[in-house]
Amino acid sequence: MLSLNPGHAALRLHEIKQKNCHSVSINMQYRILLTLKLLDNGDIVLINLGDHDIYKH
Repeated sequence: MLSLNPGHAALRLHEIKQKNCHSVSINMQYRILLTLKLLDNGDIVLINLGDHDIYKH
């Protein structure tokens, strides 16, 4: 769904400025933190993907 429509309300994609990453929701309990690059043509390049633990440092 992220690649088809990153603005889809179900994803709740938002930037986490303190961590220099973004977050998307899997469901109301779980979310994925990711580092991404939005290209001018609308494509998304995932640079890093994981749970909260990868962004603790």
